[in-house]
Amino acid sequence: MRIIVLTLLMQFAVCANSQTFELTPNGFVDSKNPQNSYVVVAFDGKTQQDIFNMALSALGKTFISPDNRISKVEYSQINLNGIMSDITFINRLGLHLYFDMFYNLILEFKDGKMRINGPIINDIFRKAPDGKQHIYLTVAERGSALSGGLALFKNNGQVNEKKHKTKIETAVNEFVAKIISLMNTKDSDW
Repeated sequence: MRIIVLTLLMQFAVCANSQTFELTPNGFVDSKNPQNSYVVVAFDGKTQQDIFNMALSALGKTFISPDNRISKVEYSQINLNGIMSDITFINRLGLHLYFDMFYNLILEFKDGKMRINGPIINDIFRKAPDGKQHIYLTVAERGSALSGGLALFKNNGQVNEKKHKTKIETAVNEFVAKIISLMNTKDSDW
């Protein structure tokens, strides 16, 4: 029940802020302005340094895994090299076999706003007894169907694996909403 409530709250936050990404054969784009591979979040009255520190604090509260790495250019950019575990799954013999997504997310800062670049997908795979099973963006990227990998899009741009595309978009948008929500949360003076 707690997971359902958390998911609903995250989806509400995504809708309320309307900073959402859509996955295309070329990667993530702004769902409202597909020509942009980023979204911009306004923080009226905040300086570049304030917004940078708020984002760094939010990311620090979000990540505890040593597999997630944060690098930064002071007050200008934060680059998160991370893993989203169990981002989607396939069913085999009644079992859920989960995939992890390895990505880079770059946040850029100016006075009054933050730019969130569409996450760069480095790899999506699951460990299998005979190696790794991958999810690729396009059929062309996958190559032969004999590879055992899935392709999210056909070469003509049409969706090939809607379930996986939707799960990946949802996970990314919930993550972005969580960062923004934490940035907007006032910390109590302790």
